[in-house]
Amino acid sequence: QGAFLNKPSIEQKLELINLSIEIGVQNAMLGFPAASRSEFEDCKRILHHLDTYSLPLNVFFLARTHIEDLKPIVALNKLSSRKVGADFFIGTSKLRCFIEGWNYKTMLQKCDDAFQYLNENATPSSISLE
Repeated sequence: QGAFLNKPSIEQKLELINLSIEIGVQNAMLGFPAASRSEFEDCKRILHHLDTYSLPLNVFFLARTHIEDLKPIVALNKLSSRKVGADFFIGTSKLRCFIEGWNYKTMLQKCDDAFQYLNENATPSSISLE
Protein backbone atom coordinates (compact mmCIF):
# COMPACT_ATOMS: atom_id res chain seq x y z
CA GLN A 1 0.00 0.00 0.00
CA GLY A 2 2.72 2.60 -0.51
CA ALA A 3 3.03 1.51 -4.08
CA PHE A 4 4.79 4.58 -5.37
CA LEU A 5 7.17 5.39 -2.55
CA ASN A 6 9.93 4.40 -4.95
CA LYS A 7 8.29 4.26 -8.36
CA PRO A 8 10.48 2.63 -11.02
CA SER A 9 11.05 4.60 -14.20
CA ILE A 10 9.38 3.44 -17.40
CA GLU A 11 12.78 2.24 -18.61
CA GLN A 12 13.18 0.13 -15.47
CA LYS A 13 9.68 -1.29 -15.92
CA LEU A 14 10.42 -2.23 -19.53
CA GLU A 15 13.68 -3.89 -18.49
CA LEU A 16 11.89 -5.91 -15.79
CA ILE A 17 9.24 -6.97 -18.29
CA ASN A 18 11.88 -8.04 -20.84
CA LEU A 19 13.75 -10.03 -18.20
CA SER A 20 10.51 -11.65 -17.02
CA ILE A 21 9.72 -12.77 -20.56
CA GLU A 22 13.26 -14.16 -20.94
CA ILE A 23 12.77 -16.43 -17.92
CA GLY A 24 9.43 -17.70 -19.20
CA VAL A 25 6.76 -15.51 -17.64
CA GLN A 26 3.61 -15.81 -19.77
CA ASN A 27 1.08 -13.64 -17.91
CA ALA A 28 1.59 -10.35 -16.13
CA MET A 29 -0.42 -7.65 -14.39
CA LEU A 30 1.46 -4.55 -15.49
CA GLY A 31 -0.08 -1.53 -13.83
CA PHE A 32 -3.11 0.31 -12.50
CA PRO A 33 -4.01 2.71 -15.36
CA ALA A 34 -6.89 4.34 -13.47
CA ALA A 35 -4.53 5.53 -10.72
CA SER A 36 -3.39 8.63 -12.62
CA ARG A 37 -2.86 10.04 -16.10
CA SER A 38 0.88 9.32 -15.87
CA GLU A 39 0.17 5.70 -14.86
CA PHE A 40 -2.16 5.36 -17.86
CA GLU A 41 0.60 6.74 -20.12
CA ASP A 42 3.12 4.27 -18.64
CA CYS A 43 0.70 1.41 -19.32
CA LYS A 44 0.23 2.63 -22.87
CA ARG A 45 4.00 2.82 -23.39
CA ILE A 46 4.44 -0.72 -22.03
CA LEU A 47 1.84 -2.00 -24.49
CA HIS A 48 3.52 -0.15 -27.35
CA HIS A 49 6.84 -1.77 -26.41
CA LEU A 50 5.30 -5.25 -26.27
CA ASP A 51 3.49 -4.74 -29.58
CA THR A 52 6.50 -3.20 -31.36
CA TYR A 53 8.74 -6.14 -30.50
CA SER A 54 5.97 -8.78 -30.70
CA LEU A 55 6.84 -9.95 -27.21
CA PRO A 56 4.93 -13.04 -26.03
CA LEU A 57 3.11 -11.91 -22.91
CA ASN A 58 -0.53 -12.05 -21.86
CA VAL A 59 -1.20 -8.62 -20.40
CA PHE A 60 -3.57 -7.66 -17.62
CA PHE A 61 -3.99 -4.37 -15.80
CA LEU A 62 -5.31 -3.87 -12.30
CA ALA A 63 -8.65 -2.28 -11.42
CA ARG A 64 -11.21 -2.16 -8.68
CA THR A 65 -14.78 -3.20 -9.52
CA HIS A 66 -15.59 0.45 -10.34
CA ILE A 67 -16.51 1.08 -13.99
CA GLU A 68 -14.32 4.21 -13.90
CA ASP A 69 -11.32 1.96 -13.11
CA LEU A 70 -12.23 -0.38 -15.97
CA LYS A 71 -12.62 2.29 -18.66
CA PRO A 72 -8.87 2.93 -19.08
CA ILE A 73 -8.25 -0.81 -19.51
CA VAL A 74 -10.95 -1.05 -22.17
CA ALA A 75 -9.27 1.91 -23.91
CA LEU A 76 -5.87 0.19 -23.75
CA ASN A 77 -7.41 -3.00 -25.12
CA LYS A 78 -8.70 -1.04 -28.11
CA LEU A 79 -5.30 0.62 -28.69
CA SER A 80 -3.30 -2.60 -28.69
CA SER A 81 -2.88 -5.28 -31.33
CA ARG A 82 -3.07 -7.89 -28.57
CA LYS A 83 -5.86 -8.73 -26.14
CA VAL A 84 -5.47 -6.72 -22.96
CA GLY A 85 -7.34 -7.88 -19.88
CA ALA A 86 -8.60 -6.41 -16.66
CA ASP A 87 -7.65 -8.10 -13.39
CA PHE A 88 -10.08 -6.51 -11.01
CA PHE A 89 -10.08 -6.99 -7.29
CA ILE A 90 -12.59 -6.66 -4.53
CA GLY A 91 -11.95 -6.66 -0.81
CA THR A 92 -13.91 -9.40 0.93
CA SER A 93 -12.65 -9.19 4.49
CA LYS A 94 -15.08 -8.49 7.30
CA LEU A 95 -13.29 -5.21 7.98
CA ARG A 96 -13.51 -4.10 4.31
CA CYS A 97 -17.22 -5.00 4.17
CA PHE A 98 -17.88 -3.10 7.39
CA ILE A 99 -15.99 0.01 6.24
CA GLU A 100 -17.65 0.00 2.79
CA GLY A 101 -21.08 -0.97 4.09
CA TRP A 102 -21.14 -4.02 1.81
CA ASN A 103 -22.86 -7.34 2.23
CA TYR A 104 -22.46 -10.50 0.18
CA LYS A 105 -25.17 -9.44 -2.28
CA THR A 106 -23.47 -6.05 -2.79
CA MET A 107 -20.15 -7.71 -3.56
CA LEU A 108 -21.77 -10.08 -6.06
CA GLN A 109 -23.49 -7.15 -7.78
CA LYS A 110 -20.23 -5.19 -8.03
CA CYS A 111 -18.52 -8.20 -9.62
CA ASP A 112 -21.43 -8.82 -11.98
CA ASP A 113 -21.45 -5.17 -13.09
CA ALA A 114 -17.71 -5.29 -13.76
CA PHE A 115 -17.91 -8.55 -15.72
CA GLN A 116 -20.85 -7.26 -17.77
CA TYR A 117 -19.05 -4.03 -18.65
CA LEU A 118 -15.89 -5.87 -19.67
CA ASN A 119 -17.80 -8.47 -21.69
CA GLU A 120 -19.77 -5.73 -23.49
CA ASN A 121 -16.42 -4.17 -24.43
CA ALA A 122 -14.73 -7.45 -25.50
CA THR A 123 -12.12 -7.14 -22.78
CA PRO A 124 -10.80 -10.30 -21.10
CA SER A 125 -11.08 -10.36 -17.34
CA SER A 126 -10.01 -12.09 -14.19
CA ILE A 127 -10.81 -11.47 -10.56
CA SER A 128 -8.69 -11.29 -7.45
CA LEU A 129 -10.26 -11.55 -4.04
CA GLU A 130 -8.63 -9.70 -1.16
